[in-house]
Amino acid sequence: MDKLVTKVRSGDKTNCEGVAAQYYWKALFGKDFVRNQNADGINAILNYGYSIMRAMIARSIVASGLHPALGLFHKNQYNSLCLADDLMEPLRPWVDAIAYNLYLQNSEIKITKETKIPFLNLLSKNVRFLNKKMRKDYTRFRKLLLEDGFVMMQYSVYMRHSSSNENAQVHINRVKVCLPPDGEVRIIKITDKQFGRIEVFYGKKRQPIERAPEQLSFF
Repeated sequence: MDKLVTKVRSGDKTNCEGVAAQYYWKALFGKDFVRNQNADGINAILNYGYSIMRAMIARSIVASGLHPALGLFHKNQYNSLCLADDLMEPLRPWVDAIAYNLYLQNSEIKITKETKIPFLNLLSKNVRFLNKKMRKDYTRFRKLLLEDGFVMMQYSVYMRHSSSNENAQVHINRVKVCLPPDGEVRIIKITDKQFGRIEVFYGKKRQPIERAPEQLSFF
């Protein structure tokens, strides 16, 4: 694998990726494993994980104002998500790692409700930054959110109660100012009534929802 890395060229005319894939899959799932998109078992598990990742990236592409069909390396007139296929390449090992852990638990694994859950949870996973500056920027941004009265509702999801729409806009503007250069934040405003309709589940047991903060008024 290390030798193949030095031979990779733009366009990969020597098919180094295909050769490396053969070593890679056999190292993960055994020497008899063959990656087949139409097969069942672990192949179907991988397909499902990639489809979740692909859909998540495609949604982010559209939300950013880009066209998902205009790819960089993936080019196919019948593929409407070429750019999503480009951007998901570095994230494939994330899916592979989940599939591998499931395989270790059961080599005859199949797609079930239980095996889908780890991949669906990818959508709310925290990402650890190896770049020191990015990690520092994230830590600073999180500290500023907490100082502004936000509380962490779940991983990467923060909320804050505001007394009015105007007051909410004040805090939204603060978030915009404090946002790290490479950061992305999405904000949604909901009413107390809508907040009260939230259903919270932990494992298989339903949990009571948090109470909306009471407003403090001064006269």
